[in-house]
Amino acid sequence: MAGESGRGGLELVSSDGSAEIFRTGSRVVYRPRTGDPLRIGATRAAMPDEWLAYGALDPYPDAAVQLLDQFRAPRTGDLVVAATEGFDLRERFETPEHRAGHGSAVRSHMQIPLWSSEPLPASPLRSVDVFPALLDWLGEPIPAGIDARQLWLPGTRRRQPTHRPVRPAAAMAG
Repeated sequence: MAGESGRGGLELVSSDGSAEIFRTGSRVVYRPRTGDPLRIGATRAAMPDEWLAYGALDPYPDAAVQLLDQFRAPRTGDLVVAATEGFDLRERFETPEHRAGHGSAVRSHMQIPLWSSEPLPASPLRSVDVFPALLDWLGEPIPAGIDARQLWLPGTRRRQPTHRPVRPAAAMAG
């Protein structure tokens, strides 16, 4: 469970104990208190892009950054509650049976495959970063102010000619 703290960050509580997440300048800090809910193993302070790269093998990759961002959204309430993987928060005998939904912070929900005929960037992408890439690929403008990094613009390469244009047959006959 995560909730906003009186100090401007977040308090996390799970069966593994409590911790806090907060920003200091441009860095995101995760500090275990009575335990380690994100199972990182120690305090970690890093830039948001570093969290994504360093945390790829964590049980909850990028969770510190994602949780802080989630609480910026106007629709987020006072608490965010997530079930442990394999469990659900629905009624006990609700049909159809359902074991944990999508959108959790666990690795199997956070890491999604991405295939492309265009080379992918060397740096990791968040799913939100795919949106401007797809717009670019389609030749559509990328809106200002979206929560995405423009790390991969495959459409830019597609718009550049890779061969000389063929002259029409009529022009070649003369």
